Amino acid sequence: MSELTRSNWEYPITARAALSSYIALMGIWMLLGLGIEWVAFNRPGRNDQYFAALCLVISLLWFIWLRGFRLFLYRDRIEYRDGFFRSIFLSLKDITDVKNSWVAWSMLGTKLRAPRLLLVYGPRKYVAVNTKPFWRSDLQSIVQGLLQRTNAG
Repeated sequence: MSELTRSNWEYPITARAALSSYIALMGIWMLLGLGIEWVAFNRPGRNDQYFAALCLVISLLWFIWLRGFRLFLYRDRIEYRDGFFRSIFLSLKDITDVKNSWVAWSMLGTKLRAPRLLLVYGPRKYVAVNTKPFWRSDLQSIVQGLLQRTNAG
């Protein structure tokens, strides 16, 4: 990948959810729903269509959630929108560090860890970007741009 410069850097740089994220989260529910619908079609009277509809609705909810993920890098700010369509804006001059990290929490006695891109903008203040849904190449472009344009670089 060529190095980004002011003259060849198109704004905004955008990251969206990857196709693999849609396949991983929606695929099993879509296949299960279509399979149950096929069984319901071939064996009428069993009311399986309600389970099929439930699976397809769950698949649709995953689709909507993934459509919410966006990461925009503008000339002077970055915007992160999560799966619930909540946006966070940070000025690039406020960002002091950009790093890959792991965020952990406990659930049912088990410690869960997930990778995050941390945008540090003050003492003990950061935005944790969920990196899993995004294309890796898009994330690399945004991180490269962030490091060139912020105090972190």
